[in-house]
Amino acid sequence: MVGCCHRGSATNEPPRPPSSLPAGFLGDALELGTDRLTIVAHPVAAACCCLSCDEPSIRVHSHYQRRLLDLPSHGRIVELQLLGRRFRCRTAAGVRRTFVEPLPLPVGQRFGQRTSRLDGLVQHLGLVLGGRSGAGAD
Repeated sequence: MVGCCHRGSATNEPPRPPSSLPAGFLGDALELGTDRLTIVAHPVAAACCCLSCDEPSIRVHSHYQRRLLDLPSHGRIVELQLLGRRFRCRTAAGVRRTFVEPLPLPVGQRFGQRTSRLDGLVQHLGLVLGGRSGAGAD
């Protein structure tokens, strides 16, 4: 039974992830505002491979929150709040002691504030407008 998405369901089961949720993430909450839809999610994988030595690690050092804007839906801003994790490298001689779990490329870029889908739209609009800032699409 699916209940109201911003209050949970009558059976206390977690909200179902929407179709726009990136692969590898599980939805925790949906917050519906008057002008914004916020999707809170965390990664499913328990381990992540070190970017330097390629050894898998399950030792989580810390957590942080990634906020990415996505394509609008029904006139609302869509924001993904993804739980990011920093892992400890298992190899003692490794170059990095800790490393950040990267986002899958279809989701977003490193240090990015938009999803790849929204970034593509912004780039296309820039081409249509000819690179003129503030120009309207006629």
